[in-house]
Amino acid sequence: MDKKTNSLFVMQRLYAHILNVMENEKPYLDPGLTLRKLVRLIGTNRTLLSTTLNSQSQMNFNKWLATYRVNHLLETIRCTPDKSIDELYPKSGFTSRTSFYRQFHLVTGLTPREYLKMQEERTPPNHL
Repeated sequence: MDKKTNSLFVMQRLYAHILNVMENEKPYLDPGLTLRKLVRLIGTNRTLLSTTLNSQSQMNFNKWLATYRVNHLLETIRCTPDKSIDELYPKSGFTSRTSFYRQFHLVTGLTPREYLKMQEERTPPNHL
């Protein structure tokens, strides 16, 4: 196995481990999660973790983390439609409303209001 192939294999295995930790331990719900904290949680070094995320997800750490948080929020909205976004975003790891709106737009390309309106238009009315 040449050096490039070995490096790719190492990153793929590390990325699988990272995804497993994210799914099972949900560290993205911690508003204080940083690359440094994730490095400690995963048990690797900063350079390898950052390079692996960039290579395997095609995103930098901040966008990758925002994607987890936004997806968690969207799933929570689907499960609890009676709750407002303002009630839910803090439970998805966002530190502030401003941060939430910025990251939501970064991930979806829409504001939360635009996203919800689009979802309403796609969902057929419930006739009894």
